[in-house]
Amino acid sequence: MLKCCSSILLRGFFYGQLLVASLGMASFGFGQGRSDEVVLHSGQTLYGSVTETRNGPGNSAELELVLEDGSKLILQRELFKSWKPEPAAMAEYRDRVGKATKTVDSQWELAQWCKENNLKPQADTHARLVVQLDPEHEPARRALGHQRIRGRWQDPEVEEKKKGKVKVGSLWILQDILEIAQALDEYNKKQIAWKKDLNLLFKQATGTSSKAGEATAKIRAIRDPEAVDTLVARLVDTKPGPSIPERAVILEVLCEIPTNSSTMALLDYFMDNRDDPEGRDRAIQAIAKRPAHKPQVARRLVQDLDIDKGGDREKLTNRDRALENHLRLERAATGLRVIDATVGIEALIVSIKVPYTVKVKVQENAALSGGNVQGGGGTRELTDAFVLENLSAVETLEKFTGKKFGNNQDAWLQWWIAENTPQYLNLRRDQ
Repeated sequence: MLKCCSSILLRGFFYGQLLVASLGMASFGFGQGRSDEVVLHSGQTLYGSVTETRNGPGNSAELELVLEDGSKLILQRELFKSWKPEPAAMAEYRDRVGKATKTVDSQWELAQWCKENNLKPQADTHARLVVQLDPEHEPARRALGHQRIRGRWQDPEVEEKKKGKVKVGSLWILQDILEIAQALDEYNKKQIAWKKDLNLLFKQATGTSSKAGEATAKIRAIRDPEAVDTLVARLVDTKPGPSIPERAVILEVLCEIPTNSSTMALLDYFMDNRDDPEGRDRAIQAIAKRPAHKPQVARRLVQDLDIDKGGDREKLTNRDRALENHLRLERAATGLRVIDATVGIEALIVSIKVPYTVKVKVQENAALSGGNVQGGGGTRELTDAFVLENLSAVETLEKFTGKKFGNNQDAWLQWWIAENTPQYLNLRRDQ
């Protein structure tokens, strides 16, 4: 991989991990070049010749590391933890390598010398050469961590590779899991970058400087799906919430990026927002133009038609809470109609008229008798029962079914039962 590149700029944890795995013998300093040691934050160690240290972008430190095959790496500061010149023993090691022969005794002697002089990577390299020459060399096998199982030497590293795993630090991880981790790592980097960029742009856009218009235009021009989550977080997590003009810009961008995340964010805005009817209408209209997402959105809207949302009717402790709950029913019915999802007929019928019973506490005045107060005042709890109508559900039902029963819930229920009752078929030939 490295031989075809004269200079490689390493960025990111997992790329560094994979690079080390691909270096092979060169990373162990097995040869005649210098072997300065660079320790990565990932736990891996690179060996080569540090030819230059310098300041990189943002005045951060960089190292230029040349490997034995001539490949050059430029390591940014966030990638490596530390570096130090090669151990004093390395000069003698290179001399011993030049004199060693390709025999079991010579290579094992060199492996032991490396171990005694704290050159573990080199010790492992020569122990592997011993095993190649003599597969039954027990000391070398033990030194490498091999195990004899049912009379056969097994290399844990080889066994893990057979399972499709790769080594990351001291851990063996399935290739699929590593790829997911790499993708997540890359995603997190992009999110950090988008958050930084958008914070600056929104600060400029909401300011009074000459850059306000330019910053707003840059936000409106965003079409990168990777920006969606950051925009959504700004829309719903900002405390206090963004102003309606700022929300309008965010919604405009989300409406132009048809991802699943943006669709569900628009749906949440449509269902939950109280003070921006224009924004709610824009959100549901944008969703209606995304047929691929219609089944998922329709399921959510039918769930929101549940008059006992979450099984917690007892939480509707006052009229305001009941009205808020009923508003969701109306919006869910409207949403189904706008996206033209002919589902949830029964739920729509049930939501036409919903009875609510809430508890109300009233203050009692103390009774007067002969100018004297008899007993103290207090509060008592009364039951407030009322019915709320969902005319949006009626409008949606009429559009979907072609029937005109108005707000007559009983008529709708009778029609629905008749539509879903199997007709009796007489198969007797004599009638």
